[in-house]
Amino acid sequence: MEGMSLRGIERKFKVCRQTVSGWLKNKAKEKDLKDTLVEPDKNEVIEVDEMWSFVFSSL
Repeated sequence: MEGMSLRGIERKFKVCRQTVSGWLKNKAKEKDLKDTLVEPDKNEVIEVDEMWSFVFSSL
C-alpha cells in the first residue's frame, strides 16, 4: 500500500492487523509470475494489432 504501515492499512480497509499480516504472509508464499509462465512455442503466433489503439488511446 505504497509505504503505509500495518496500522494505516488496518484503518484504510477497516480490518484488523492480523488480517493484513495474513494477506502479506500468503502473498509472500506465492511464486513469482516469471516462475509460473510457460515457455512459448516457437510456432505460436500472437496478434497485437489492437495494442496500438489501446496504448495511444489517451493521447
